Amino acid sequence: MIIDVNAYLGRWPFMPLKYETAKGILALMDRAGIDKAVITSLNSVFHYNYEVGNFELCEVCRQYPGRFIPFAVINLNFVNWRNHLRECVEKYGVKGVKLHPDYHKYSLLSNEMSKLAEEARKLNLPIFIQTSLLDMRHHPSYCFVPEAPILEVAQVINQYRENVFIVGGGKHFSNTVQQLLRYVSKNQNFYISTDGLGGPFDCIERLVEQIGSSRLLFGTRIPILYAEASKLMIEKSEINEDDKRKILGENAEKILSPS
Repeated sequence: MIIDVNAYLGRWPFMPLKYETAKGILALMDRAGIDKAVITSLNSVFHYNYEVGNFELCEVCRQYPGRFIPFAVINLNFVNWRNHLRECVEKYGVKGVKLHPDYHKYSLLSNEMSKLAEEARKLNLPIFIQTSLLDMRHHPSYCFVPEAPILEVAQVINQYRENVFIVGGGKHFSNTVQQLLRYVSKNQNFYISTDGLGGPFDCIERLVEQIGSSRLLFGTRIPILYAEASKLMIEKSEINEDDKRKILGENAEKILSPS
């Protein structure tokens, strides 16, 4: 079972994407040999009313329950986020929370983050923190969005040790991960999504040596990035087959199907 933990449905506002619909995402998954994908809404990142994007996403996931696993994007600037999250879980079976503090412009050290961590524990939901969606060198000049500070991510992981966190990032994320590990290397409550890692070519081997293969999750960030590139990075890494199976799907299965 190959599970992608970082796929997106909806419109990318800065340029047209060939694959924006559910059928388009399924075509990309089939082409790369991906069985299931954790999917979130780009419309919930960029539209003012982020709730609409989540509802659209959940309806799509209902149509493809064997392929799509919904995570709800939550904007902590909105006072009603808790009720919205509970509705997404109780009505649509959402399996996790996705945060985009860079685009939504809030600090991970806010009081609302503390409330979200508590709510996620009650609902048994992992929290995916996306520090950046795209290499900042490719941001349009009229919409340059600095990535979320990795030290804030580290502080959140350290503070809320009963929560499960997944951390993803943009280009050069492998360097950012090394910064993160300086502060949280002994923690066991976080996972790294592989889609932002890129080079150096031995980054997967290095992380397996540092934190073990059980803490890495296969991600692609389709349709923004190519799924095949993310998958080949793991398949061609000089790690054993058991480690590859864990990264490509087994670890995600355990997180998404807690006992």
